Amino acid sequence: MELAEKKTVGYHSPDFFLKVLPRKHQLLLLLPLDSNEVDDPDGIADDAKNWTLIPHANHEGGITIYLKDDRDIDNAVPIIRQSLNVSRTNA
Repeated sequence: MELAEKKTVGYHSPDFFLKVLPRKHQLLLLLPLDSNEVDDPDGIADDAKNWTLIPHANHEGGITIYLKDDRDIDNAVPIIRQSLNVSRTNA
């Protein structure tokens, strides 16, 4: 399910698995995965626990991914799918 909010878009299936936070020149993705369990061969995921505040995010922890150009999307899709699968197995 897609939930469009004023400054973000959240995705749930049935639990939260992705938050898209638009920034000035990029998109910030927030996913509720532990950094030590993410399959990230391209090294694009950052541990969100290092952040004290993520503006407009109403979910804590997990990982963040910056999408700066079209090539970043291809690298992010497998991690987004991993988050979706975890969401479905935890339901």
